[in-house]
Amino acid sequence: KYSDGTRVEGPVWKFTTLDQTSPATGNGYAMFLDSILTSTPNNVKALFQVEDLNGQGITNLQSSDFEVYEDSQPLSSSESELQIKRHTGVPYTIRTVLMLDNSTSLKNEIDSIRNAAVLFINNIIPNQEVAVYQFSDGIEMLTDFTSDKNVLNNALKNYKLGYSTTNLYGAVVKGASLWDDIYSINEIIQGSMIIFTDGNDTQGSTSLSSAINSVHNKIVFTIGLGSEIQPEILDEIGTAGYYSITDVNHLASQFSSIQTKITDYSNSFYLLSYKSPKRGNNDHYLTIRIKNNPHTGENSFITGTFSSSGFTSAKISTR
Repeated sequence: KYSDGTRVEGPVWKFTTLDQTSPATGNGYAMFLDSILTSTPNNVKALFQVEDLNGQGITNLQSSDFEVYEDSQPLSSSESELQIKRHTGVPYTIRTVLMLDNSTSLKNEIDSIRNAAVLFINNIIPNQEVAVYQFSDGIEMLTDFTSDKNVLNNALKNYKLGYSTTNLYGAVVKGASLWDDIYSINEIIQGSMIIFTDGNDTQGSTSLSSAINSVHNKIVFTIGLGSEIQPEILDEIGTAGYYSITDVNHLASQFSSIQTKITDYSNSFYLLSYKSPKRGNNDHYLTIRIKNNPHTGENSFITGTFSSSGFTSAKISTR
């Protein structure tokens, strides 16, 4: 019912509520709306992401897997020319910060860490840029963002033993400041950081709260080696996952696993486009759902608004 007294009948939605304390685990999908863009004569586009409930990007959905509504009314695929496809037509860049501990406690592991990092670099994808840093007493850039594997591998030759203090929290803050995520119809820049360490912050020049605040809404993976790490802190900093390894020889496989997650996440963007039947200078609600989504809680569907101001019917040219 609208403020002017008019009513619009909508479809009946059936759903089951869950206990508020139920964790968001198991099967199902979470959806996140990034942007909605309109253009004349009556075009609507929406960029969104789909993940599983563990934060893993979902890359294999088709148009037929979705339901789309305008103001609670289902859109006709044939009349609206509705399409939903992965974002392959949208230019995007993956930026990854590789932040490597080089404190003196790692004096016997430096070569193995470097070798694992080289394997990671050799497996980056064409649209991925990597920046490499090392940290102990300070945070040192070995190379800024680049997709040139030769430059990256040469930079890793300068990964060497540092000092007997670890500025872990400062490294987190510095790394998180190196990129801003951009999610739009015309461009995507998606950043992430991989932090490797064998211990905890011993320097104390930056607070834990500053480190945690700096990674809010950013993708960060943490890898901890050995028994001197603080798992609960690395878990809190690792917004996209914390991994514990007992042997430095496991580092390369962990880098490989994280690279797969980064790639899948970057491929989990979908672009919806259609021709809206709406006219007049009015705001409308766009809702996108996944059919038969087992997850019915928070982020189980997405909704946003757009204006139909200036929308007209496309004229058919005749000769």
